[in-house]
Amino acid sequence: MNIGIIILVGIATIIVIFAGLLLYKKIHRFENLYGEGMKELEAKNYAKARDIFLEIAKKHPVCQESLHRLGIISFYLGDYEAAELYFAQAAKNRNGCHIDLYNTALSSQMKGELDIAKKLYEKTIEVQADDTDAIYNMGIIEYNQKSYNEALQHFLRVDKFDPDKPIVLYYIARCQEFLNVNNDQNLQQEITEMYEKIMDEKGLPKDFFVTVAYSFAKLGNVKKTLILLDKALAVEPENAKCYKLSALTDLVQLKRDNAKHNILIAVDLDPEDNEAKKLLDYINLLY
Repeated sequence: MNIGIIILVGIATIIVIFAGLLLYKKIHRFENLYGEGMKELEAKNYAKARDIFLEIAKKHPVCQESLHRLGIISFYLGDYEAAELYFAQAAKNRNGCHIDLYNTALSSQMKGELDIAKKLYEKTIEVQADDTDAIYNMGIIEYNQKSYNEALQHFLRVDKFDPDKPIVLYYIARCQEFLNVNNDQNLQQEITEMYEKIMDEKGLPKDFFVTVAYSFAKLGNVKKTLILLDKALAVEPENAKCYKLSALTDLVQLKRDNAKHNILIAVDLDPEDNEAKKLLDYINLLY
């Protein structure tokens, strides 16, 4: 064999080995750096984690994982605009990954850009039909906008994929209650039973017991109403709605002095509640 060819093959082999070593070091350095960033993120040292992932993103600008992590960190730091940009960029690199779409939607929701958030959640659901977090958040947006029928459909869909989650059952019951404009007693009974089913669960809204108390009041169950009002006041001692309902319950029991006492507290706690003011006027007429 020609000596020149042997030398060339040898040089090429050395170049390949050297390039392989450089690539190995680069990958190893990346893995170490990424691992450091994840440790800081898990320890909730968000500023340190951000610096590490920014360094990774600078060296690997199309690394969707680092962009995704930067989005999460920005979200935790309350910088929703930055979070949205990172998530959008990561989604672009991953060709519309539903996780990135969801996170971008969540950032928009936190910024109050609800129309944008809804469109992004819809895209998320198109990619991942059983993304219950996206469906649930769509329901929350519709609920807060008082679109109770639309919200109900979202919550029912979540319940289909992930049955019997207390917070979802709560919102299903709330939507049904708002939609029960004719005060159908059979439906109201079903709603109240749903509330009772989740009574001892954690993670429910702070005014849960007030809501259930009103539900029992609609059924004319004074005893249960009073029990729930006691629980509600133990959680929120200055909840004006509790005192207003207490006043109404007192009137049913012909306890006019108690009724006046409670409605005065309700008006004092919430001077803008015209319904409470009218009730106070009515009670005053009874004297």
